[in-house]
Amino acid sequence: MRPVILTYSTFDVSGIQTQMLLLANAAVDMGIPVTIFALKGGLETFLDERVVFIEPENYRRYDQDITRYILEHKLTNPIIWASHPFELGRLFAVSRRLARVGVACSTCVGVYHPRACFKPEDSAITEAMCRLNFFGAEPHQVYFMSEAVKQSHEVRWGPFVKPHEVAPIILPDRQTAGNGAGERKRIVSIGRLVPWKSYNASIPAIAKALSNQELDFVWDVYGNGPLLDGLRHEVDTLGLGDRVVFHGTVDFTDLDRVLSSADLFIGMGTSMLEAAIRRVPCIVAVDSSAWYCYGMLTDVPAGNIGEIQGHAPNVAIKDLVDEVLHLPLPERRAVGDQCYSIARSQSLTPDAFARQLQDLPQDQASRLIKALASMVFFIYQGLPRPRRLMSLLRLGRKKIYG
Repeated sequence: MRPVILTYSTFDVSGIQTQMLLLANAAVDMGIPVTIFALKGGLETFLDERVVFIEPENYRRYDQDITRYILEHKLTNPIIWASHPFELGRLFAVSRRLARVGVACSTCVGVYHPRACFKPEDSAITEAMCRLNFFGAEPHQVYFMSEAVKQSHEVRWGPFVKPHEVAPIILPDRQTAGNGAGERKRIVSIGRLVPWKSYNASIPAIAKALSNQELDFVWDVYGNGPLLDGLRHEVDTLGLGDRVVFHGTVDFTDLDRVLSSADLFIGMGTSMLEAAIRRVPCIVAVDSSAWYCYGMLTDVPAGNIGEIQGHAPNVAIKDLVDEVLHLPLPERRAVGDQCYSIARSQSLTPDAFARQLQDLPQDQASRLIKALASMVFFIYQGLPRPRRLMSLLRLGRKKIYG
């Protein structure tokens, strides 16, 4: 079995890191040697003891650590998986270094978000470097979690000439939710409380409207971020402290407890699919819409877990929550079963994903465009970040002209 090396900046709880955790634990169960290079963030405590975890002294130079590790341990035909298209520049460098000493390898990255390369917090330089990496990559080196994620990048950049693959996310079967056990309905949301996940901002107002309709519910919100303090203040002002509860981040091992008693999930991304695989009915929130969505997971196109479609979202989240939670229990459970079927059809089990990695072609490490992409990456890594650079320039002007 070909050894697998996984790398990420910090190994804490989020969608991509939990994908790594599931993959690593499944792979070692199959007899595949797995090593992770990342900074410790808490999730490493849930790794199988057979997984080797290495914390680089300087994450920006992990490519050197990985190259040295492969050579020292005489790994044959290793597979190296990184977290983001931005990291391809470093993977290109690893391939070239290994090729010089006669060691072949395969490298790849996953694209797990419809705006992975151009999120609002990213700079134009980051996007430009991702585009350069895409241009230099071989088809097997970049895969998308769904057709919808692939299409969102093509809309931004134009159609891809290379036939990049779609490899669904990793989802093992989970404990089935026991929704409907109590009179008080339980709504759950899990995700970062950041401005571009607009639905977060409407939670207090939607909860107030539902409360006015005399719906007996509690809305448990898991996640952290810059919106948290403002949302807490708004909930307190509206007198909803017993209706909306903010729990902060949720541990990976607590997901079963958090989701197994949920009657309804509202959110997006991989956390929504984790709810769906437990047969929880799921409302798909939209990242750029606070009040409206396209409907349940059963109502959106395959692979769409929160992206804008060809028309604006037009289903009021408040009305949909009220409708679903008033369904007779057998009908609500039927919706949960349908959500499960969709999640299962759009995901791979960890062992299936590990087998797919074993079949990756070897890299062609000698291409000039890859050398250029690596060089640009390392120059960029050595410079201050764009915002920091601009602040230094502004400071310089003040000294000269002030």
